Amino acid sequence: MKKIDLNPYIPLTQSLAACEEVTPEQLEKIKLHVEIELTKGILTVNYIIKDPNRKILNLYPVVSNLSAFDRSFRKDELWKKTCFEFFVKKQNDETYYEFNANAQGNWNFYKFHSYRSPIQVEDKITQVELKALSELPIKLRFKMNLNPLFKKGDRLLFSFCSVVLIADQITYWSNRHSVEKPDFHDANNFTINLEFQ
Repeated sequence: MKKIDLNPYIPLTQSLAACEEVTPEQLEKIKLHVEIELTKGILTVNYIIKDPNRKILNLYPVVSNLSAFDRSFRKDELWKKTCFEFFVKKQNDETYYEFNANAQGNWNFYKFHSYRSPIQVEDKITQVELKALSELPIKLRFKMNLNPLFKKGDRLLFSFCSVVLIADQITYWSNRHSVEKPDFHDANNFTINLEFQ
């Protein structure tokens, strides 16, 4: 599996060091990275979260067994709390997709025809499997079939990211932050290149 570190972006107006509930030392201990694999159209993404002091909100309790979460678990606006995301598009194509999920099994998959065009639910993705692989660190595995969206030989560009709620502050984590403020939709952040097989 390919490993990718996610780096935090903390808005200047929201200095986490000033939070009474979280010390800078505790914040430094929070780490996120992902492991990814794409085989026969099945995408497996492991989000690994180091949170030794359990300061991340809306992360616990974590689903403990392998479950297939169907359309009934779809939920909008997961990004308002702790959630795990990725964006994907074909190389040289404006259309892109956004995946959101939380540790409780809620998820959604969206389609955009161009940068931040009107959001629409992508119904070709019908279920997501979620399994908690470990507790310290927390390792969440999301697995889904992307064959309805892409074909063999397509060159795909990904961006992996997460919204993390710590105390009362939102932080933004991504494999790349390309502008002065976090923008997961920015195609310049789609830097992880994989061939669809």
